[in-house]
Amino acid sequence: SLPVRLYPAMPDFADARRVVIDARIAFGRPIISRVGISTSSVVRRINAGEEPSEIAADYGMDDSEGGLAILYDQ
Repeated sequence: SLPVRLYPAMPDFADARRVVIDARIAFGRPIISRVGISTSSVVRRINAGEEPSEIAADYGMDDSEGGLAILYDQ
């Protein structure tokens, strides 16, 4: 019986459950929990030159969730 859902450590306690690793979702890759988008998808789009605000609008995220994706994926 292994844990199914993990919450990675975040610098701010308020953000503690906004990124989740769940074995049943996205093959266990970290996701933004509210919208179900993988952190790596967000980071790839930012690395490709897209504006974080545009990405947030596409996925229905707020700007802080995009920032968490960057923070976690580094």
